[in-house]
Amino acid sequence: MAGIGQKQTCANIPTLHQPMTTDYEIAIAVRDFQQRAKEIPLKSLPGYKEWSQAQLDNGALESLIDHLDGMTMTLLPEEIAQVSVDDFEELLDDLKAATGCE
Repeated sequence: MAGIGQKQTCANIPTLHQPMTTDYEIAIAVRDFQQRAKEIPLKSLPGYKEWSQAQLDNGALESLIDHLDGMTMTLLPEEIAQVSVDDFEELLDDLKAATGCE
């Protein structure tokens, strides 16, 4: 593995989702995340618009969906396609719990 400050290839960069055994591996993964991760609006994630419209059609509070519409997720490019309806459901459940709204 290349040292800190040396060029890394995608093949040898540990990710934050893999087990890491050394502080060095953690540092490399965090550095990679800091350099490559982007704030992605939920509204631009695959499947979100359809999911949010279905929630509204099923009686979800418009204010809750509006709040989610304004949120972002910090993701690596390769993680964008991995975001699923389950993630949207979890965000909505967390928001309901935090606000006491159903």
